[in-house]
Amino acid sequence: MVFTDFLLSFVGCRSSNSPTKQAKMSKQVMMRFRFDRKKSATKTKEAPIVLEVYHQRARRYLDTGFRVCSHQWNRRLQRVTNHPSALNINEALDAILIRNQSLAVELSSPPNEFSLEAFMDVVSRRDRSHPKTFERFMASRIEERKLSASSRKQHRVVYRAVVESGLFQAFSDLTPYNIARFDAFLRNVKGLTHQVTVANYHKRLKTYIHEAMAFELIDRDPYLGFKVSRGTPKSIRYLNRQEVDNLLSTVLLDRVLTRIRDLFVFQMFTGLSYSDMMALDYTRAERREDGMLYIRDQRLKTKEEYYICLLPKAEEVLERYGFHLPQYSNQKYNAYLKVLAMACHIDKPLSSHMARHTFATTITLSNGVPMQIVAKMMGHSNIKTTQMYAKVLAEDVASEFGRLSKVFG
Repeated sequence: MVFTDFLLSFVGCRSSNSPTKQAKMSKQVMMRFRFDRKKSATKTKEAPIVLEVYHQRARRYLDTGFRVCSHQWNRRLQRVTNHPSALNINEALDAILIRNQSLAVELSSPPNEFSLEAFMDVVSRRDRSHPKTFERFMASRIEERKLSASSRKQHRVVYRAVVESGLFQAFSDLTPYNIARFDAFLRNVKGLTHQVTVANYHKRLKTYIHEAMAFELIDRDPYLGFKVSRGTPKSIRYLNRQEVDNLLSTVLLDRVLTRIRDLFVFQMFTGLSYSDMMALDYTRAERREDGMLYIRDQRLKTKEEYYICLLPKAEEVLERYGFHLPQYSNQKYNAYLKVLAMACHIDKPLSSHMARHTFATTITLSNGVPMQIVAKMMGHSNIKTTQMYAKVLAEDVASEFGRLSKVFG
């Protein structure tokens, strides 16, 4: 179906039977699509398609959310051509035109007379509650959803990649073809080389695509035609027993480094992530009958419940600060940890998450704590996550046997 101009007929708006009057009124509102109003499009540079609304020598333009290159728009047919998603875009343009035609008719029903200002006001309020583009939808949902600060930050990174790619401006752009192009964009333009990282981008993007489906903004999942491999996780870095001993026994004269070490030690003997450690109210810790303090809470990231008793090293840290741990930003904390590693002669770049890895490996699994219990201690929602630590330990054991075989072979 080809639309050029829409002439609002006002059928039934007035009681006059005069054909002349009806014809006159029928020309009061016109609608048509306009492409590249600023004459900036080329064969490689896209420009927007807008809906022009003309009434009483005044014009207003509505953004359709679609952008195409110069050779992809047929002015005579008012149609997108030579575009991989041409069919979907044209169907969406038809829907936009029909929706705005219906609104114009509604605003012209007796006793009202059509007003361009009133029309634009309704359109503005409608668009605020119903985003025209997937980019806008994703941006608003990132801020509206209940996410931890760290998760929201990660989702914003994916959103920026979506905007930079320019592939998902309209909901009709959500196709298997464009998902494949986004995957190539992440690898070739963003320079992401690790499959796990690429898979995480897709995982977070899927969240908003599935929400768009739930809200009936799209009717099919573009990922059904594109499979994403999870890849092999990056090697888990943790401190072995000797490195733990070095960390604990080194004499530190700097007050800030002492505090940083205390935080790392507390993480290392509780398994808490940085965000969970900073968010907890430790005055709520309760003492068991056996004398140990325990904490029961939910992880900020997964909302999974965890339960830990405070080992003596962790309790000592809490008591040292009156159950109110020092507060540092994650960025500053990690920067100081690099300095702490050098001070303690640890040849590894310390990070806040390495303390959690050390708890899972050196502190618990290496000392015979069952995997299911470790999963509960760390608040893992899937025991497969915990199994990765056991796999790492097994690889380290095999590596050491290989080294010994060379020494005594």
